Formats: sequence, structure tokens, C-alpha cells
Amino acid sequence: MIIYLTRHGETELNKQHKFYGAMDVDLDDKGYEQAQELADKLADCQFQVVISSTLKRAVATTEVILNNRHNIPWIKDPRLNEMDFGAWEGADADQIEAEFPVEWQAWLDDTFGYVPPKAEGFKNFKHRVFSSLDEIVSKYGNQSILIVAHQGVLRLIHQYFDSDSSFYDDNFKAGYYSVINTNNGELSFESNL
Repeated sequence: MIIYLTRHGETELNKQHKFYGAMDVDLDDKGYEQAQELADKLADCQFQVVISSTLKRAVATTEVILNNRHNIPWIKDPRLNEMDFGAWEGADADQIEAEFPVEWQAWLDDTFGYVPPKAEGFKNFKHRVFSSLDEIVSKYGNQSILIVAHQGVLRLIHQYFDSDSSFYDDNFKAGYYSVINTNNGELSFESNL
């Protein structure tokens, strides 16, 4: 199995360093440029299926990548949506710390265990993404696939295949892709960053 991992292009909230996991925002102009750069880089890559998040920023990036590839099946899977940050959606770290000082500190102390107000929480997020990956591996285990998703989702995908990796080991930049190859029973991870 070969998996091409791509992150959606930039959004206005990226530039503002906002938490916006579940917020359904569009790409900005630079995001569309990054999506086109990504499409150009992936032009010679042969994948049999594309799986993306259902959020606008991932869908728009996928549309640009698939512009001339109408014969490739595209599956939109909400389990590949970014983590829902609940009451913190649309705010930056300073705003969150000012409005939720106790909760913010609790999250900094235990990012993977503490659940912010009205948020999904990391444990549920990880379970959701891993359930999608179980299905992907089962259905497409002998194919090359493209996944277009979000920073947190892509980090979890890497962890799914390499349990020794840390969630924060990888930084998936917009406009670039990484490849996980599990052929021949061996794991390799490459990036064009």
C-alpha cells in the first residue's frame, strides 16, 4: 500500500493562528495557489482512489488536485475531519488563555487527556481517525491512495502506521506531500518538504 498524504491549502484562519478544527472555512488565494502547486507535484503520481475530509478546505484542495483526473474515485469521509476544538473554535491561543485560563492551563498540562469545553477531545478524535484507517487498509490495502486532510489527522495517520512516532514529530505543510509505503511488509516514510 502506498499512501500519499497531503494537507489542505492555507486559509485565512491559518494566517491568524486560530483554532478552527471543525469550522468549515474556505481556502484563501494562497491556499488555492498551494493546491495547484500540489497538483503539479502529484501530476505523475499514480493513485487509484482519493479519500478526503468533508471540510471545504480539504474538498477544494482535492478538487484542484483532481482537475484532470475524472476517472479516479473520490470518497469524502467525515472521520478524516480535523479535531473539533469546541468553545475554542475561531480563537487564537491568547484569546483562549484570557477567556478560559484554567482550562487552557489544563490542556497545556495534558494535551492528549484534557478535553476543552464542548470539544471532541483527543481520545475520541484518534479513535475516529483510526476507524477510518482500519477501513482504508481493509478495502485498499494493495493500492496507491491519496488522502487530503488536516494537520492533526495526518499526524495520526503517521502514528497509525508507525507507533513509535510522536504526534508532534511531523509538521505537514500546505502545498507539500508525504508518502507512506507499506509494500513488502516494510514501512517507509518519505516527505517532499
